[in-house]
Amino acid sequence: MDLHEALRTRRTIQRFASGPIPDGALERALEASLLAPNHKLTYPWRFSIPGPVTRQALFRVGLRLRIAKKGTGPEVAAHVRSTMLDPAHLVVVSQVIDPDPVRAQEDYASCATAAFTLMLSLHADGVGTMWGTGRIVREPETFDILGLDPARDRIVAFVWIGRPAIVPQTPPRPPRADVTRILP
Repeated sequence: MDLHEALRTRRTIQRFASGPIPDGALERALEASLLAPNHKLTYPWRFSIPGPVTRQALFRVGLRLRIAKKGTGPEVAAHVRSTMLDPAHLVVVSQVIDPDPVRAQEDYASCATAAFTLMLSLHADGVGTMWGTGRIVREPETFDILGLDPARDRIVAFVWIGRPAIVPQTPPRPPRADVTRILP
């Protein structure tokens, strides 16, 4: 897939179909992420790939948070299950926090770029992704489950990975002129 086509056609997938992703797609995407720009070549991102036990523990945290927000009911558990457990894979992108605030901000941008590079590579292999954040990425229990230290690590994204069940239509985009300034 041509890079420009990949950029134009990549979508956030909200619903995933069951079944595996193509062999080697995740490994290629993780390798591609190493190409993301990063200031002073610090490679501040880390990828954690939760297995079934870890995903079940994250599901329980997500369910507790959703119940606190929406109340109980079978639809609440079903929603969290479809979000947390249905995609074939989950990659947690985290940042090793530099004590220098300027470097930490630059590193955060690098981590976001690495996450997008991962997603774009997967899209080129026909794999769907969804970048997730929200309360779960700030929850102390999430850090414990993932073996991360909130004083040293920052969770940048949960990247859900799987076969797309539905590919959304292209959303409207602003005209380039609305987001571009040409200065003298």
